[in-house]
Amino acid sequence: RNGQHSLPDCYVYLLIPGLLSNHSPLYFVNIKRVFSKMGLACHIARIHSEASVERNAWELKQYIEELYWGSGGKRVMLLGHSKGGVDAAAALSIYSQELRDKVSGLALVQCPFGGSPIASDILREGQLADRETRRVMEFLICKLIQ
Repeated sequence: RNGQHSLPDCYVYLLIPGLLSNHSPLYFVNIKRVFSKMGLACHIARIHSEASVERNAWELKQYIEELYWGSGGKRVMLLGHSKGGVDAAAALSIYSQELRDKVSGLALVQCPFGGSPIASDILREGQLADRETRRVMEFLICKLIQ
C-alpha cells in the first residue's frame, strides 16, 4: 500500500509451484521478482511437479533445511500454489520433527485437498465425457501424471 509492504524480512520465502509447472518456465518468476524488489529473500522450489506428494515432500524438506542453514538460521515461510500446497503440507506433516524450528508458516492458494473436481468429473460416469474419452483421460491422469 502506497509503495510500502508489511511482509517481514526476517524470513526466507519459498514459493512452491503446482502441477505441470515444469512445463512453464516463467511460473512464479514475476512473483519472485516482486518479492525481490521489496528486499525479501525469495526462492522458487524446483521440484518435479508431476512427482508423487511423498517425493516432493522429501525434496521440500531438503530445500527448507538448505535455505534455513544457508541464511544463517532465518525461518522459512512456505507459499504453495495448487499441488505445491499439498506437497508443502505433506512435508510439514511427514517431517514435522525435523522442520518444526525451521518453518515459520504455510500459506496456500487453490490447493486441491479434497481432490480435483475437474478430474473427478471427467472420470465420473455420465458427466463431461463419454466412455472412450473417460478411458483416455483416466490413462492420462492415473498413469502418466499419477
